[in-house]
Amino acid sequence: MTANLLDIKSPDWALDVIPTILGKRCTGKYSAFVDVGCGSAARVLKAVNEMNIADCVVGIEAHGHTARLAVLNTPDNIAIVNCDVRDFSFSNIEKNSGGPVAIYLYDPFFRLERGEQIYRYAMLLERIAQEVGDATIIFLTYCLADPLDVILRDLGFVRSEKIKPSTSPTLCVWDRRSLHAA
Repeated sequence: MTANLLDIKSPDWALDVIPTILGKRCTGKYSAFVDVGCGSAARVLKAVNEMNIADCVVGIEAHGHTARLAVLNTPDNIAIVNCDVRDFSFSNIEKNSGGPVAIYLYDPFFRLERGEQIYRYAMLLERIAQEVGDATIIFLTYCLADPLDVILRDLGFVRSEKIKPSTSPTLCVWDRRSLHAA
């Protein structure tokens, strides 16, 4: 079986770290956990779902075949949305618990040139800031940590963690809560 070039998997260490990071950030439950570019295995979605730390678990996948595989690989209580993230409305996420929304980004724009990646991230993060309110953003990236740090800081997020394993992508955690708002 050949690897699907549209479907890169989160590193195994991230599957252990992400639920722990989320668990210590929110005193109650997250309203939602959203994985932008969840891939066919939806591994992070399943790990978060098993911890029961979010009312709603959503994966966004732009590629039809990959999204269909994600639906087959996840329990029924995980929603897989097949769309371009530019068409996804974060304001439609149900916020039943009133908790923050957690959003996971592992290089969803990896196929694009660096300048286009930064532009897409900037547009996406600005929309998240406008539509979501209180949020935790976790991103894994090989080379865009510094530009994304600047964008998130400008949008009122505060970086709370940065993990840089020697041979893996950098994991950064950014939070924006009402008390952080300017």
